Amino acid sequence: LGGGSDQNYTMIARCGADLAWIVDYDEIVPLLHAVHRALILESPTPEEFVERWTEEAAQGSIDIVRRHEAGSARLDDMVKIYVKYRKKLLEHFRAISARKQGGKPATWLADPVDYERIRGMFMAGRIRPMLGNLLADGAISGIGDSARDLGVPIRVIYLTNVEELVTYNDAMKQSFRSLPVDDRS
Repeated sequence: LGGGSDQNYTMIARCGADLAWIVDYDEIVPLLHAVHRALILESPTPEEFVERWTEEAAQGSIDIVRRHEAGSARLDDMVKIYVKYRKKLLEHFRAISARKQGGKPATWLADPVDYERIRGMFMAGRIRPMLGNLLADGAISGIGDSARDLGVPIRVIYLTNVEELVTYNDAMKQSFRSLPVDDRS
């Protein structure tokens, strides 16, 4: 269970997740995950994925998003997000593609094995981005209900910098306490 954008992919790959929910209160983030998903599915390697954010590849990438998300009521918004953030994300993806720690790949785009895990999870529909408010709208308890129905414990929670944005209230604390966990959580 994570919050935010692509930084979750490294966490998902490194912890060996079989299923992941990514929640964000900003409606742009789940739409951006849909763009990522479309481009990842059409990019067998991390290098190809990063290339899809270049100016030369922009129209082809937009076409990919349009094809993958053809039935979405938010398709035009996804295209606008790609266009608006393309340059900034290209810079970001190039930087994290080269990131190493102790001489080893440190991110999902630096490690082909991590990238393939994320790509495979998207292919299998096992990464679930969603709009949700950690403080109020039942997103976390809904994820807990789904996880329980599936018999899946929540083992890792990554909340990015949420503590800089919100004050943990009782409803949020209760929602997280209600998540199904096991001895490996």
